[in-house]
Amino acid sequence: MVEDKPTGNEDLKTMTLEELNNLLNEVLDNEDYIRAIAIRDEINSRQKKVSYSTDLF
Repeated sequence: MVEDKPTGNEDLKTMTLEELNNLLNEVLDNEDYIRAIAIRDEINSRQKKVSYSTDLF
C-alpha cells in the first residue's frame, strides 16, 4: 500500500532508484500527482549528478 512508503523529500533521498521508480508508478496509478512530482524531481536530480560526474572524465 502506498501510504506505508516514505514520501517526504528527506525519505526519498534514502531510497534506491528502483524503489523510487516503483513508488512513482504506484502514486501515478493512484493519481497522486503532487507526490509524483517530488519523486520525479528526486530521480532527475540523481540522474543529473551521474551525468555531471561522468562528464568530468
